[in-house]
Amino acid sequence: MRRFRMTNTMHGRFWPWLPLMMALIVFGLEGQALAARIAVVKSSGLPSYNEAVTAFTVASRDEVVEYNMDGKVEKAKQVVLQLIKKQPDLVLAVGPLAASLTVENLKKIPIVFCMVPTFAATQLEGDNVTGISLTLPLKTQLKTLKLMAENVTRVGLVYHEASSGPRVEQARKIAARLGMTLETRKVRNSAGVVGALGELRGKIDALWVVPDKMVLTAAGHAALVDFAIRSKIPFFSLTPKLVKAGALVSLSADYAAIGRQAAQLVRKIITDRISPSLIPVSPPEGLEIAMNLGTAKKIGVECDIALAVFTYAATQGYPIKVCK
Repeated sequence: MRRFRMTNTMHGRFWPWLPLMMALIVFGLEGQALAARIAVVKSSGLPSYNEAVTAFTVASRDEVVEYNMDGKVEKAKQVVLQLIKKQPDLVLAVGPLAASLTVENLKKIPIVFCMVPTFAATQLEGDNVTGISLTLPLKTQLKTLKLMAENVTRVGLVYHEASSGPRVEQARKIAARLGMTLETRKVRNSAGVVGALGELRGKIDALWVVPDKMVLTAAGHAALVDFAIRSKIPFFSLTPKLVKAGALVSLSADYAAIGRQAAQLVRKIITDRISPSLIPVSPPEGLEIAMNLGTAKKIGVECDIALAVFTYAATQGYPIKVCK
């Protein structure tokens, strides 16, 4: 076996670099020790969930292990049991199923939830819980509507009282401060949407919708689109998917931006040692605009509304999707 002996010349060259080399080794070991174990739990494999999770994983500095509940309660329960056994440092719950079950069963592990449309309705509360709401603030939605269609003063809204009553009353006050009147009609079920729209004919300049499961059925949304086109008024909906289905414009959360925002929240909890109970649930920071040029042409506002939408998107730095 050949033995290695450091000569005086080598010793002189090596010695000045020794402190730096030791620091790098120690830093690397500390970095490994400080890496937290993050369990990312998806409610299902929806593309929107995957987009948020991919962005989170890229932005995260920690070890990320992914679980998928596949939208099935039985599998979801198995995932929860695995989490109880493995005790990760933090759980990122993506979607309503993952959020509700992790919050219900994991009381000592910090939880950050995202991609949950109505966080209040799912009772996502606890000293170990915080997150990002998928639903945009009403003020943001109505202010954007006004900026894109400045001549609009009467906005029509069809809703179900039990699903959206308090939210609609809040929206009414915000609209008034923005110089708009909210003309509303209540429905008992989705079958009443067409009749409610008939009562609004000739009384509104634009149509708007809130996340209301009783109104936003496939048939309900189709009725809203048909009414807006026949009345030649802009219809402001909730998601790019609904814009593709015929609505004029939507302002919605950017899913990748939500993933990056979640990574920042996790950093506050893991690195800065801030308790989730001290971090309020926040609205999505990154937004996305979608517009249907085919619908714009049908209602006769393709030039004016397109210019307003593109100008607003460029000013705010929001990405824009265009459908035809």
